[in-house]
Amino acid sequence: GHDPIDYQDLIIVETGGAGMEQSDSGYVVPKRTLAVEIGEARGKQRGELFLAQYRDHDAQPQRIGDLLEGTRHFLPLKDTQKGDVRIVNRAAIVWLRVTETNDSDQGGLDELFDCRQRVRVVTSIGAEFEGDLLYDAPDARARVVDYANRPSRFLRLHLEEGMLFVNKDHIVELRELGEDES
Repeated sequence: GHDPIDYQDLIIVETGGAGMEQSDSGYVVPKRTLAVEIGEARGKQRGELFLAQYRDHDAQPQRIGDLLEGTRHFLPLKDTQKGDVRIVNRAAIVWLRVTETNDSDQGGLDELFDCRQRVRVVTSIGAEFEGDLLYDAPDARARVVDYANRPSRFLRLHLEEGMLFVNKDHIVELRELGEDES
């Protein structure tokens, strides 16, 4: 028999130079990095995710929400201290906090929203977060439960220190907070 592969130690090699990745078609796709902190079952890790300079459907830069809601199951995460790149299973990410303050990477903080609700989120690994859900919804669908049941994989939570994305599959409890509970 073969020894089992320790997927935690897998490394991918960037081709085409720094910030570039070789695509299936052979063309080089320009990438930029975004500093994040990820919470998962083994603990927290900091690093940089790779975002495309432009989204597939328009000339706008790819945002972290586009990456998390995309079709790729595995995402390369560069460890900025060690310099290596590990492949992270998107489904195993419990929460992801953007640690840079670039509005385009925060998922569109400049957007206008109809609804704002303060909530507390409890995750499967015991991490708890308090922040604001900002979303658009007609009056008949303005409840937090309706927003949470939309087909997206991650819930976007606005915290004082930035943007947090919480994997809905790892949310144990989502509680609406009144003004006196914050």
